Amino acid sequence: MGILGKDLFDMDYAFLRFTVLFSNDVIEIEEHSYLHGELLTDFLNLDISEMELLIKKLRSLYENGEEEQYAAVEKELSDWIFTIPLYRDNDYRRNWLEAKSEMDTFANFEDYEQLYSDLKMLERYRWFLKEVFRNTTWKVDTNKYASLVLNNGMDAFTRGVSLGANPYRDPVDVNIQYEIMQSQDRKIRIYEKMIFENLLDFFYVDLFKAIMKNHCPKSCKLCGKYFLQDSGLAFEYCQNIAPSETEKTCRDIGAKRSFKDKAKNNPVWEIHQRAYKKYYARKHKGKMTDSEFAQWVLEAEQLRDEMLERYERNNSIDLDEYRRTLNSK
Repeated sequence: MGILGKDLFDMDYAFLRFTVLFSNDVIEIEEHSYLHGELLTDFLNLDISEMELLIKKLRSLYENGEEEQYAAVEKELSDWIFTIPLYRDNDYRRNWLEAKSEMDTFANFEDYEQLYSDLKMLERYRWFLKEVFRNTTWKVDTNKYASLVLNNGMDAFTRGVSLGANPYRDPVDVNIQYEIMQSQDRKIRIYEKMIFENLLDFFYVDLFKAIMKNHCPKSCKLCGKYFLQDSGLAFEYCQNIAPSETEKTCRDIGAKRSFKDKAKNNPVWEIHQRAYKKYYARKHKGKMTDSEFAQWVLEAEQLRDEMLERYERNNSIDLDEYRRTLNSK
């Protein structure tokens, strides 16, 4: 899929301007497709400490008018920019920077400052997402991200209050057009076409459109990196290789840890685990057949899940009947 040439190249360009096409299932930016929330998730994992050092150097050189040294630092900064999400997929934009700096050494300075400012604001998004997931039950229903936002008191940030530098600024103001076209996968879609003048406004729209599609970035409980929760799935851990591991992922390790925590902290799980060990020992001793044990496991898991839902609604319910039923075979 292509975007009209006037959108792609203009010597009177704005480096931070991107045309984004939002469909029901994907977003498209200059011939690249992403899931809703995918780019924001990648940006949330970005370490901008190197950029911070380069911006400080660049600012000093700019203020002192030291063109030669400025150009050298700008080259380092440009190289860094085209390793980060979105920009690494659109490396041709480097030519825009170079063309403009050839006409005026300091021509791109304000763009660098704006980009740095936008990336610093990602910390507010990390805070927002932390608060969204602050009070959740043992079972996260990923179809209820909007409920999490509302129930954790974060709904003000969806309207009238920005996640930008000014907490009282209105949310992003963008121009919207609609287009129907065939994309790279040969599907014909209708798109909302939005033009963003900076990354911060894109972050805002990408986050809440993702939530509308039941996607949401979430921080892994083991490594701390962000991963994208897909619709209908609920995970606490990402699929990156876990710290100090060579093959096992955070999800591999976290699943076992989570299971133990549930059994330790929830009496319903605790009763289930005791019964499981009891019946597993019977099977091991030949007092139950494999098929009898498998049938018990299925029934016990169903009963456990039903009881967990009841216990979640009222944690003072009597569990004696549940215990007797589990151990009745």
